[in-house]
Amino acid sequence: LSLVCLLWLVCTRRRTDGEKFLAWGCLLAFAAGLSITHLLRFEAALFPPLFTVAAAAAASRPFVRRSFMSASGLACLGFLPLIVAMAFVHYSPQGVWRGREDVEAYLHRAGVIPYASLVDLARAHCGPSERILLVGDARSLRYGRDVSAGTVFDEPLLVSAAKQEPDAGGIFRRLRRAGVDDIMINIEEGIRVGATYRWYGLNEGDWAKLNAFFEKDTDLIAAGDLSQLYRLRPKAREKSAEGFSSNGIIFLDPAACEYVKAVRSSDAEKAEKALADLCARQTFTPQWWAEQAAWWTREGKDAEALGAWEKASKAGILPREQYQAWADAAKRVKKFPEAAAVLKEEKKRYGKSN
Repeated sequence: LSLVCLLWLVCTRRRTDGEKFLAWGCLLAFAAGLSITHLLRFEAALFPPLFTVAAAAAASRPFVRRSFMSASGLACLGFLPLIVAMAFVHYSPQGVWRGREDVEAYLHRAGVIPYASLVDLARAHCGPSERILLVGDARSLRYGRDVSAGTVFDEPLLVSAAKQEPDAGGIFRRLRRAGVDDIMINIEEGIRVGATYRWYGLNEGDWAKLNAFFEKDTDLIAAGDLSQLYRLRPKAREKSAEGFSSNGIIFLDPAACEYVKAVRSSDAEKAEKALADLCARQTFTPQWWAEQAAWWTREGKDAEALGAWEKASKAGILPREQYQAWADAAKRVKKFPEAAAVLKEEKKRYGKSN
């Protein structure tokens, strides 16, 4: 609404030099801001001059003032039901005021603090003196502990460490110098913002170092639906522990964010493109070749899926159910010796099935 008044001021002759300066300045700043982000809340610094110019436009002529006030009133009335609904459904604290609900129950109500489950993980598994590095999330209230977090406009500590340190041990020492004890990964939030801001845009070598750091120098101590809590080991290890592992950091790759979003929106073309990018860049993990194999299996391309399963197994140990899916694909294309070999490998890794 304010931009309409800005255009009116710019395009008419009846304006002072101050109004002209504010009008052109706001328009240029608004355009520059939109070139960086589509989120209007990041244009908040423009609101005072915008409404100053809008007020000047409204005061210039009676019909403009009446139109401006009418449009503003209609806009307020239109948004009022939405605001009231949000207040009563998500943020209404009357239960706390009346003594029927304590503060913790209020904060855990759906929508008040979306990351409440992460706070619960931290309180249950992290000591009060431990410092937590938040990954994939910038919201650090209510943890009750020393928390290090950054926004999408900051370079994450893990990213700078992966770029600047020579190996996984260097990343470990970098985090130790920063006083980090635990790492909390909010995978869901990281995926939500990662595709837009691409704050974990690392190359193949840097991703390999970061993955090796999580496999060698951290222990997974707790996990939620789409969150993981890691603790740094007392000292760096020489090699990774045996067995299957899948750390959530790999899902913050911009291509992984695009893949997950494409799958959720049933956009097969985007999903296949992102998956191919991941298979080429994250060669250190079996995750994406296994995803590719499952994708081809769903499309009835079992022969192609066998090649993907082979590449996945070379990248690392697979979960038991993936060995079984691999053997099933081999049986469907009549490659029974390969199916037997896969089941033998499964038995070697996990023992006899119950």
